[in-house]
Amino acid sequence: MDKQTKPDISIPESFANNGTKTDFSETKIENGFERFTPEILAGDNLNKFIDDTYKGLNYSIKTSDAVNLINDEEILTVHDNFFRTLPLQNPLAYSTGKISEDKILFNEVKKRKRSTFDLSKFTVVGSPVIGADGGASGFSSNNYLTIQPIDISKPFKFSGTFTTGTDIYHSQAVFGGTMTSCPYFILGIHLDGYPIIYYPSTSTTIYWTKLSKIVSPNTTYGYELTFDGTNLTFNLTDGASYNLTMTPTNFDASKLGVLSPLYIGRNATGTYVMQPDATIDLSQFSITVDGKEVFSGNKTGSDVIKPDNYEVVGNPVITDDGVASGFSSSAYL
Repeated sequence: MDKQTKPDISIPESFANNGTKTDFSETKIENGFERFTPEILAGDNLNKFIDDTYKGLNYSIKTSDAVNLINDEEILTVHDNFFRTLPLQNPLAYSTGKISEDKILFNEVKKRKRSTFDLSKFTVVGSPVIGADGGASGFSSNNYLTIQPIDISKPFKFSGTFTTGTDIYHSQAVFGGTMTSCPYFILGIHLDGYPIIYYPSTSTTIYWTKLSKIVSPNTTYGYELTFDGTNLTFNLTDGASYNLTMTPTNFDASKLGVLSPLYIGRNATGTYVMQPDATIDLSQFSITVDGKEVFSGNKTGSDVIKPDNYEVVGNPVITDDGVASGFSSSAYL
């Protein structure tokens, strides 16, 4: 649609004294306008009609002005009772798809975001502090979370974010668990401040390894622990100066199995526990196995129906949000 040109007209804000509507009789309402009966829109009723028309036109013009006056490098937002245009500091963000340094638009969208964190996917033990957006803190050996058993015998990826507390010099676990052939499976921070992972090992004495740089207090880090079918890789980054990756050489994939359960905020024995003022973002906690997301703390994660996970037989009724009904012996999945 082409941008419209504003007509050269002058519209008053209102007309007369706003007009007064007179109730019509049932006959006039039923028959509408009748010849030789101009009183239907006479006097105050006509004033009211014209006044409402002017107000409607003013509303339309002012609203369209807000849209038509947007420049190529601006976006229109609504703040309470007024319009506001925000500059895109780097127009390359939308004209070429290149990464923008613009933070204004991002911050506006962030303020309007609706949390999609789904606490029902976790089992809460004790009383950790859990915010509506999924930020969890207040961990101890008695305050933590668990999730369903997860089989990680196939290629997998654990990913998420956490924020360190004030004191980093404690044995801490973002998550941890055990498997039949592996008593220690942990991603966390060693008591010396270095990020550490415990994993299935070919050695009975060396089954952990640390990154080469300690973490900083009160800093948010993103992590990925990935098994590609052969190697185990651990990456940790703060999105700026900290970005380290390691691949242990004594990893034994044959010992992978079912984590039952998987603990969040501590390890299985409670010897590695996140500090009370540290935070784990549960909404970002994700586990992918064999190319499919098997767990997500986000409603838009594993809750989104994935048709390739199902084979539809017959004609069951399936809605866009994944609710199936209409089952029979010949209609199922």
